[in-house]
Parts: sequence; structure tokens; C-alpha cells
Amino acid sequence: MATNFLSKESLLSHSAEVEYPIKESHEIENSEIYDYILAINNPFDVPEKNYICHAFLNDLRVEDAKLRFRFYFKSDEEDPFYKEGQRLLDRKLEGQTKVKFKVVAQVVVRTIIKLLQDKLQLEINLHYSQLGDQIFIKLRSSENNLKVQADLIDYKLQFKADKDFFKDQEHPLDFQAVLPYGAFEKQMPHKSVFAMMKANPEDLYQRYDTYERESESGHLFKYVDKVRLVHSMIVSVIELGELANHSILYGQFPQHNYKVLDEFDKTWITLRGFWKPQDIEKIRNYFGEKIAMYFAWLEMYTQWLVIPAFFGIIFGIIIYADDPNDTSSSTMTAGEVSYFLFAIILSLGSTFLDQIWVRKQNIFAWKWGLSEFETKEEQRPEYKGKYKKDIVSGKMKKVVDKSKNGIFKNMLGFVTMLFFVGIVIATLVAIFIYRASQKKGSWGPRLAGAFNAFQIKILNFIYRYVARSLTEWENYETASEFQNALTIKLFSFQFVNSYASLFYMGFVKGRVEGCDDNDCMNELELQLGMIYVINLLLNLMELGIPFLKNKYKTYRTQKAAEERGDLLNLTIFEKEANLSTYETPLEDYMEMIIGYGYVALFAVAFPFSPLLAIILCVLEFRVDAWKLCKVTQRVFPAQDNSIGVWMPIIQILSYIGCATNIALIIFTTDVFDFHSAADQWIAFIVVEHSLFALKFLISAYIPDVPEVVKKGVIWSNRVMNEKLYGKYSDVDKEREIRQLNFEPSANREKVEVDKFLKLE
Repeated sequence: MATNFLSKESLLSHSAEVEYPIKESHEIENSEIYDYILAINNPFDVPEKNYICHAFLNDLRVEDAKLRFRFYFKSDEEDPFYKEGQRLLDRKLEGQTKVKFKVVAQVVVRTIIKLLQDKLQLEINLHYSQLGDQIFIKLRSSENNLKVQADLIDYKLQFKADKDFFKDQEHPLDFQAVLPYGAFEKQMPHKSVFAMMKANPEDLYQRYDTYERESESGHLFKYVDKVRLVHSMIVSVIELGELANHSILYGQFPQHNYKVLDEFDKTWITLRGFWKPQDIEKIRNYFGEKIAMYFAWLEMYTQWLVIPAFFGIIFGIIIYADDPNDTSSSTMTAGEVSYFLFAIILSLGSTFLDQIWVRKQNIFAWKWGLSEFETKEEQRPEYKGKYKKDIVSGKMKKVVDKSKNGIFKNMLGFVTMLFFVGIVIATLVAIFIYRASQKKGSWGPRLAGAFNAFQIKILNFIYRYVARSLTEWENYETASEFQNALTIKLFSFQFVNSYASLFYMGFVKGRVEGCDDNDCMNELELQLGMIYVINLLLNLMELGIPFLKNKYKTYRTQKAAEERGDLLNLTIFEKEANLSTYETPLEDYMEMIIGYGYVALFAVAFPFSPLLAIILCVLEFRVDAWKLCKVTQRVFPAQDNSIGVWMPIIQILSYIGCATNIALIIFTTDVFDFHSAADQWIAFIVVEHSLFALKFLISAYIPDVPEVVKKGVIWSNRVMNEKLYGKYSDVDKEREIRQLNFEPSANREKVEVDKFLKLE
């Protein structure tokens, strides 16, 4: 009986729809796009060999099988669907001491489908992959159920235009340019304005047609809203991370919309319109605010580079045209003046970059209704601990003694980073020994520079995996804690790895071993140029690695199909499931901010480096866009209102860059004719501190949040409270509408005020 209950036929009988005929990707209509896809490794027919999920064949003790089943679900133990699955598992385990994991997985898969379809009331379509090794659960929610979930989690939607917002004004004011956002309310409290007026609160919110354009009638939710809401429904009952950890869940992703991708192909991915601004709103509506914020920052950074590139070209020409051997004049030459002015422009310009971006970042957050956004985080699936009932929330969660081995793990991570820093230093020593052994004017120094550029990339690539493993071992509870710890590890190492050779050439080499023709700036310039050229070439690896992974997966699937005597005919869902995943833009930020460091810290040595940085940025735009649209699964549209920990990193680089550029002018070049090292240090401290003071004043003078944003957020909150909850900022008006009148206290003797004050 139980076996039939878990048969493939029984499983697929839960499908609420019929699979539509396979079409070319660009022919799929919006109505045929599912809200979310779960790809499950098939536990029903598990061959003994050549199967991707060998874990299904492992033996489990019965008590471990029951415990594991419990942790796959967030449902209350009294939930009828969970209890049904538990009873079925008990029947399967009855009289046994050990069981194959595939038996547990079969019950888990069935329980998942029952919960999704019968508890969450999601529309489900099921089908097997061509090889039968995966089960695709394609999910779609009705508009009504999306409303219910939006109400439950206070999901914010934008209000539609209402003349009442603007009172008697002819046109909206500047702070009213962004319509308010409010938590969706399906059913209003009985004391609300809508309840008293017996009006429909849904009339407040903007609606969208099939193509997600604003319309008077249509849907309340865009596709990204549907994805977030359906995902929140799923994770409210199922532990997707635990399923992935135990190889039951193969993948999860929203479905690509190939019509939108075709538009991106013509307007965003292509190099033909590289000078045109991106459509950040379209990127936001497809990939979510976190990805849109990254591309908005990248665009802003590229635009900022135009100014240092412009001055860099002018000053670079002057510097190269200047005769360094001309000592006929005691005054500074044009080239020396250019060095100094360019250092000042770079030092102050970097402050304008981070300050203007902070303002722009806050404007985006306001426009997207995320000014007061706070991430509601749960435990990471990879977080290790013992499952216990949390006393505060009453829910089952992993609990760990954070003090246990915490300091030791952090220290080990620090020591490991120092070990890799030691490798960097040893490698640089070897490179410089080789460089010193080469004849002047030969190709040896250039080859050494190229090897240094390759070494930077290779060690960064290796340490990336070491740092991720260490951060996993340190066992951070939330995704933001994990990402911040990983970012600090990666950036700290990459700072040393990327810039150590340049610091050596700029400040040490001339004093230790001497530079060619006593010109260390020339060697520094050569090294910077080589790094940019190598980075341009290696940038293609960013596409190459995931592209090769996808090709390998397709090859493996094709080979398996041939062994079965089938022709490879993958559905769209199988193709997308086999694509690489894109978790966060961490690596993309890292690459660009390390590149920003080359400009902020050392561009004075190579004035043309901002121009090369622009070329790198334009290429990075297209590489990252291509990767997201063509090479990876559609990312979960995560929300965010800032670039996070990268902002203080950029600001720190700005101040270090100020000191570095001034130090290069004073200690490395012959711009100033100092008589002693003491004079050099005094000049450095005076100029550097003066620039620091100017940078601080610029930061203080330019407010982080524009005045229009401050007013806009206050106005939006006021409108939301008035419209949704009847809470008016005008207390007298709220008292009048809600009839909240003060009444005299019983048995109170009234004071004769005028008589008491003798005013009669």
C-alpha cells in the first residue's frame, strides 16, 4: 500500500496542470512563466552506479532518519500534512534498525508536494527530466493567495497616483515625485478609514498589465513581487537549505523571461551603445534591487572616472613631453607641476565619488521604497548546531555555544591570511630578484611585470576558496554576517596581494636596490600598465569558467542520454537548472573596487590608468550583464538599499590613496628639492593632513541624505499612515474623524480659573 502511495504515477497525479508543449525560449509568453521552480533529485529510481546523488543509497539509523525528516520542515508538529508524512515514514521504518536514505527522501518529496499544493494552495505542475534523475516542481500562485502572503509579511507596494495626495496643488512638489509605498493590507482593521468607509484598500495600490506597465486595471504584483512572495510561502513550511545540504534539492530558481533577455541583448549586453546610460529600473524589475544597486554604482564609478581620465590624459602628455634632464631652471617644470596637481585632483576627487554615491544610493532607496528597509534574516542552511526549541520564538532552530572555539577559529582565519600574505611576499621577492638579474632595456623586466599580474590573479583565485572554507568553518548564523566576514577576509588579502608590489616599487625599491635610471616612477608606471593589460585579458575568464561548467553539464547529460539510446531534448527548465548559480555580486564588487584602488592609490604614477580603468569598466558592464542573462540562472530578486560593507571600504581606500599619492610626489619623484629626509616628512605631513582636512570638510558639507529624500520619506510615511490606518499627523483632524473626544472625569469639581487667577 505504501509503495503504491509513493509511486511515480501517484506523485505526478498531484499535478494541477498539463505541461504545455515545448517551445523555443523566445516564444514563451508571460502567462506561461512560472513564479518559482524547484528541481528535486529523484529518489524513486536510484541506480546503483553513475548516479549524481549517491547520498540516497546511504544507510541511516531509524532514529536518525526520523530526526532528519523533522528538520526538513518548519511546519508545526500538529500540522496535518506534516503528521501525514510522519505517519507514512513510521510505517516505512516499522521493524527496521537501518534504512536507505532514499526511503526517507521519497516521503520527504511527497510531503513537500502536499504542503505546497494543499496547505499553501499553490498551482503545481510536475514533470521528470529527460533522464529521469530530477523532478521539476513548477509553482504558480493565484492573485488572491499572493495578496494573503503579502498581508502576512507586510510586503510593501507602491500607491497609485491620487489627487488627494497633493491637496490643492496644481503639480506635485519635488518631495512628492515618488509615490508612497505602504505595507499591503488585504483586510483592514475595523478602525481604519477604509473599514469605516466600507472601501476596498486594494484601490490604493498601483496595478500593472501583462507587460508590467502601469494600468488602471490589472495585477497588483510584478513578477519579482510574485517570486519573493512565493519564495516566502515556500520557506515558511520547508527548510530548502537542509534539503540542498542532503542532496534532495538540486536547485531553485525563478524562470527567465526570454523576451526581456532579448531586449537586454539589444540594449544592455551589446557594446554598440556603451556610452548610453543603463535602464536601472528595467534591471531592478528583472533582477531585483541588490543587483540593480551594483550596476548603478558601477555606472556612477565609470562616469566619475571620466574626470581623472580627462586630466590624466592632459597631465600625462605634459609629463611625457617634459625633459627630466633639464636642470637649467630652478623652478618646477611643467611635468613636475602636473604630477602635483594630478595628485591633488585624485585625492579630492575620490571624496566626491564616495559622497555623491552615498547621496545617489539614498535617492535610489527612496525611489524603490527601501529607505527604511531592514533585512529579516533567518539562520543560514549551512549554520551548524543542535536543533532545539527556541525559548523566545517557540520555533525549532539550531543552537550553538558561540563562545566555544570562537576566538580560536577567528585567530586561525587570521593566521591563514598571514600565511598567504607570506606566500605573496615570497613570490614578489622571487620576481624582483629575477627582474634585478635582467639587463636594462631587455624583455626581462616586462616579463616579470606580466608574471606579477598573473600571480595576483592566481593567488586571489586560490585564496577565494580558502577564505570561503574558513568562513564556513567559523559558522556564522545569518547570510549578512557570513558575507561581511568573507568580504573582509577577501579584501584584506587582495589589498596586500594586489598592491604590495606597487608599494615596494614606489617606496622601497629605490632605497634598497635602486631603480633603472634612478626613476622608480617609470617602473611603477610599467607595472601598472601591465596589470591593466593582463586584467583586460583575464576578464574573459569570468565568462569562461561558468560557460565551461555549463558545457560540461550538458555534455554529461548528453552522454547519459546516448547510453540510454535517447536523443537529447532538454526542456527549458532542465536547461536553466543546469546553468551556474549567481549568489551575490561579491566577486564583481571585489574586482571593481580593487581596480578603483589602482586609480585612487597609484594613478599619479601612470596618469593614463583612469582611461584604462574606463575601458575595464565598460567591458565589465557587458561581461557581468552577459553572465546574468546568458550564463547563470535567473537570480533571486533580493532587495537592498545600499552597497553595504563596500561603502566604508571605498572610503578607506580614498584616504589611503590621498596619503599614497602625496607620498609618491614627495618621496619618489624629484618634484620638490628637499635637503633632508626630515624636510620630506614635514612636507608630507603638512600636505597630507591639509588634504585630509579638506576631504573631511567636503564630506561634512555634502549631506549624505538629500533634503528632498528626507522630506519625501516623511511625506510618504504620513500618507501611508493616513490612508491605511487613519493615523493623521494633524491630531485635531484625527480626533474629529475617529470621534476621539475627551470627556470630563466623574465626580470632578470644576476649578474657577478666572476667579483663582483674580482676572475678574
